Amino acid sequence: MRFVGNMFLIDAAWALLHPPQTTSVPLTTVRNGTYAGVYNPQYDQDYFLGVPFAQPPVRFSIAQGLNTTWDGIRTAHEHPAHCYGYGYDQDGFDQSEDCLYLDIVRPAGLDNDGLPVAAWFHGGGLEMGGAADPRYNLSFIVEQSVALGKPVIGVGLNYRLSAFGFLVGKEAMIEGVTNLGFRDQRLALSWINENIASFGGDPKKVTIFGESSGAESVAAQVFAYNGRNDGLFRGAMGQSGFGAPLGRYPGGFSATEATQNTYDNLVSSVPSCEKLTGSESTLDCLRRAPIEEIDIALRSGTAQRWAPVLDGDFFADYTTNQLSSGQFLKIPILIGANTDEGTSFGFRGVDNDEDLRAGIKAMMIPNEVEETTRKIRDALVDELLELYPNDQSIGIPSLDIWPHIIQPGDGYAEDLGLQYRRVNAISGDFIMHYQRRRANEAWAKHGVPSYAYRFNIMPNGHRPQGGVGHFQEVAFVFHNINGDGYDTNPFGGNGTYPADAKAMSKTISTAWINFINGLDPNGDSGPELFNGNKWPIYEPSHGPNGKGVVFNINGTHIEVDNWRAGEKLLRIGTGCCGSVWADADSSKDNGTPSCIKREDGDPHRSITNEHFIHQLVVQSLQLNPQHARNFRIPLCRGFLKKDDEGWSLVLPRLPPGSKPCNALLSEKVQPLSEDVRKLLVSKFARGGSDQDAIINDKKNEHCLIRPYLGRRKKDWGDTNRSTFFSLRNFPLHLDRMIELGLDVQSYAKVMAEGLAFLHWVARIDANDVEFVLARSRSTSHSHPNSPFYITIFGTHSMWIIDFDCCNPITMDENGAATAAECFWRNDPYYPRPGSTDTSDQELWCAFKDHYLEKRLHRPMFAAYLEKLANAGGPEVTYEAGCHCGYIGLSVALSPPLPKHEVINCNCSICRRGGYLLVYPAYEKVTWHNDSDKRVSRYQFNTKARDHMFCPKCGASIGIDFARVWPEAPRYGISVGDMEHYRRMVFIDILQVRQFNNIDLDSLQYMKLDGLHTVEPGVDLSGQEIGAKADEAPASSS
Repeated sequence: MRFVGNMFLIDAAWALLHPPQTTSVPLTTVRNGTYAGVYNPQYDQDYFLGVPFAQPPVRFSIAQGLNTTWDGIRTAHEHPAHCYGYGYDQDGFDQSEDCLYLDIVRPAGLDNDGLPVAAWFHGGGLEMGGAADPRYNLSFIVEQSVALGKPVIGVGLNYRLSAFGFLVGKEAMIEGVTNLGFRDQRLALSWINENIASFGGDPKKVTIFGESSGAESVAAQVFAYNGRNDGLFRGAMGQSGFGAPLGRYPGGFSATEATQNTYDNLVSSVPSCEKLTGSESTLDCLRRAPIEEIDIALRSGTAQRWAPVLDGDFFADYTTNQLSSGQFLKIPILIGANTDEGTSFGFRGVDNDEDLRAGIKAMMIPNEVEETTRKIRDALVDELLELYPNDQSIGIPSLDIWPHIIQPGDGYAEDLGLQYRRVNAISGDFIMHYQRRRANEAWAKHGVPSYAYRFNIMPNGHRPQGGVGHFQEVAFVFHNINGDGYDTNPFGGNGTYPADAKAMSKTISTAWINFINGLDPNGDSGPELFNGNKWPIYEPSHGPNGKGVVFNINGTHIEVDNWRAGEKLLRIGTGCCGSVWADADSSKDNGTPSCIKREDGDPHRSITNEHFIHQLVVQSLQLNPQHARNFRIPLCRGFLKKDDEGWSLVLPRLPPGSKPCNALLSEKVQPLSEDVRKLLVSKFARGGSDQDAIINDKKNEHCLIRPYLGRRKKDWGDTNRSTFFSLRNFPLHLDRMIELGLDVQSYAKVMAEGLAFLHWVARIDANDVEFVLARSRSTSHSHPNSPFYITIFGTHSMWIIDFDCCNPITMDENGAATAAECFWRNDPYYPRPGSTDTSDQELWCAFKDHYLEKRLHRPMFAAYLEKLANAGGPEVTYEAGCHCGYIGLSVALSPPLPKHEVINCNCSICRRGGYLLVYPAYEKVTWHNDSDKRVSRYQFNTKARDHMFCPKCGASIGIDFARVWPEAPRYGISVGDMEHYRRMVFIDILQVRQFNNIDLDSLQYMKLDGLHTVEPGVDLSGQEIGAKADEAPASSS
């Protein structure tokens, strides 16, 4: 068995070696006898491992139920062996033909009568996998169910794989031994139905769930025997694979020639049987052949394609016909897929339209295409090529968006092919999304509840060019936050990702547990789970599509199930710079740019400048993630030039007559909920207004609130007179905030924190920026003590948007004067000084004090420099240089040493244990006799020669930190912008040990743990971007 990471196995072993003193060994008696399980005190659970649900199966025969009983007690302490299979999921596990066993996990110490049951079908393409895989450790989701007060019992089961489970050919059809793996699952469900009550489960409350071919298996049980209801389960959940058994042969589900060739190849590859190929006794020979011969033949790959077939028994008809006629088990389902499924299934080497055309044709069966679409295959391919255009700005991976990851001409790009992202989209839709959508539509047509989702989170450890690919949701569903069984923990990483990912895992696993308990993922807390919305039943009542939930790293939203369709855009705002457009569905965000700001307004306002400033602000925030705790900046997703080919895709979604122009692509700030909109209308719309019309106005769905802390609006005028009322950019004046009971001082502090960030970290004047209250990306960012946690607005955030009027500044006297002028010129967001109202004075003081605090005390290099620059005290110039005098420089410090803090950095790039003085680039450092040109530069695991030494005596002078940043184009920064970034962001590091006449023991040190504190995303170690910190070489910071 595989040992590494198998917490399930380790827990069981620990419990056996350390029996509890007060808890007895769990016992349960089933129809055939009594089992002794294992108690795990860590999770307070009972394990029953390796419980058989069938007699040891006869090869290539239908498995039979247990028919013997025993006296005494049998132990159930160890995982079963995997069934024979072929692929990496078998590595490290024992394999056996005697493999039809269950693992059962139940909560201990509860009144375990009548608990809902979740039966897990593992994936692996019907070729590999098993219940013992630690990635499917049911302890975590069972533990989560207990924590929620909704305990469940988890069951993992094995079933036969490859040829052993899915034998094909006329011999198998004649003897009725097709689809054996699915029949094994059916037998396991029968055993659960008969025996699970002995473990405390309710046989009438069984839900089956699985992923990939496990989801395909779930669908198979729903379609089995023409949808016959044997009472074995009441609900089903399918992750990336529910919809229909996949046709794996040329000729499809009912192929005969291809399946016969597969069978004959196996016979001819088994030495004991090869002479019988084509005779009537081959199946009997294969049953008697040594398992080693069968195993070698299957490992050789000569007969590797084994799959479900239409046999007239288990599968009585094509599933398309069953969906249409309603011949399926009418139970609630929860099904979905991941955004970029095609990266796991797409074909490679597609460089042009003809390559793509050939690949698509190979996926289709001509007669089935004509029968189902009334189109010949070539015509359908032409239509697909038009619907999935060759646009580098769309799809995974993009040469335009990721030049630092994949570039034309490199080996990786050539292997994938220049049109691989089109292949990914088509393959993912064809294999996963289409199957899922077709099932949801059929359930809706026949009046059966179903739920749809799209998983859109890229776990830690995955390369971005793979997108949100296959299998990536599994750890989130199982709440496997320790990464049990994974080479790289999906919940590891830097910044806010681990907390956000764990929060989303809790949301997802809670939804699954809710469904297992009550066949509804909302449970009794749906709006709390899904950002103020309920997960809707899939009902295409407003057009051809229903709605589902999208799981993003920053939260969830509801989307219409046409995320690839490209429906019309709605204008959600108009400003001096131009108009803003987004999807008509205010909750939709499909992972591509979800908001387009067009440069179609004032000709003197520049989207180009806004794009530059927006990038600068986002980059500054990424360098300093601590600044994101209480305010939000939308992600900057790209720039569309007037002559960009991408307009051919955008213009059809805009009103007729729209023309190309420069446009900013950015994250759309999500509006507040309908409940908030109703509250604002009921409180502030004048009596004569048609409140229902205001609420139902599609434009008002895009509700953002402007918190005007600097203006009161006491005179409401004639409250009976109707007047125009809009919820877009709704002005919430100070009086209104107080009337609603909001903590205005807390809002003022967050606003001050944001403004300080713009001034002192991003170094922009913040001219005409806007502050809006809107939905949070994730509840994990909100703290119970924050005004944004739970109020009448629900969980929300303060966002800073609109940077088109901003300009870079240096925060000297001139820069401070410019920032102050912009402060007074802006809309009345900020509290104002000079009011005679005591409460206004208090609000101003809170804002001012917090601004100064945040300006001076950021634990980051850039803000730390500003702290030094504003600390006061005399300026003293120090001389420094190497040991031999060849290198000399002077540094002006205020305040002087030793009051002036220095850095004690532990990373090798700074010389371990070195004392370092940090200063802005080009400022207050004077090099004597061109010493900056004399120094030797040593390349220390970076892309540039940055470590400065004296070439004669070898003394370390410091680090030219700007050179640590890899070459600009790799990070999407133009060479022309690099100089600006150097001056605005980067710093020099000087060795204070080389200063003359300095008492090192008297210095004040600030300890830093390498450069992770400065910029965790930069590749300083020669590692691939995104590598875990604990995987970096020991010599790297």
